[in-house]
Amino acid sequence: MPFEWIAAFLLAVVSSFLSGITGMLGGALFLTVAVVLFEPLTALSLHALTQFTGNTIRIFAFRKTISFSFSVWYVLGIALAIVPSIWAIKTFSDKDLLQPLIGFVILLSALISLFAPEKTNLTNVKGLGTSAGFISLFVGSFAGAVGPVVSSFFIWAGLRKERLVGTKAFCQAINHLTRIILYSTTAKHLDLSSAHLGIAMIPGLFLGTAAAKRCLPYFTAKGHKNLIVFSLILFAVFLFAEPYFK
Repeated sequence: MPFEWIAAFLLAVVSSFLSGITGMLGGALFLTVAVVLFEPLTALSLHALTQFTGNTIRIFAFRKTISFSFSVWYVLGIALAIVPSIWAIKTFSDKDLLQPLIGFVILLSALISLFAPEKTNLTNVKGLGTSAGFISLFVGSFAGAVGPVVSSFFIWAGLRKERLVGTKAFCQAINHLTRIILYSTTAKHLDLSSAHLGIAMIPGLFLGTAAAKRCLPYFTAKGHKNLIVFSLILFAVFLFAEPYFK
């Protein structure tokens, strides 16, 4: 239906713009909508697919800002999390459990982002990178929207604004590609009948990313953090409250 295509395009624009600005909120927005419309594993699979595409676009847009010294340890963390993630995918598949769990993860993300210490130089990239990679794949395999949680590790490592967005896009693209492979080989009865909407989302992802790249330099550090915290709290409250309005 035309409405579905238009909605997919607009969702892609908004989510990719938010991801390009903060490095995290676009995935949370997409999953907030998808988990209500689809079965849990279907929502997580579509989330991984669209976020992989969006992150690939952001890699190109912010390619000069990527920190590979952090990224290599992030990839190691992903490798260590593969076996636990397979177990998590098979275990956590109940929407009644998954939706409030995602809400809890997002709310926790807001608190972590609020109290993250300020640093300007890269520090402890081994420990922070490996931890971020492990948490991203393991928790993301069943809760999806872990971008805000792992973003705190990037902040603690000293990455900021464009450098944070570019490095996180590179790392998360690898994470989402790994999750796509795990979902397709591990999960059963995936309904991906709505995957064709991804065609409508591709131009929206480009448009949102381009707009974010132009707007990002105008954000102050304080405004940046306030935007993150306020939006995450709204997403979390929605996920907790949505079941009571059915």
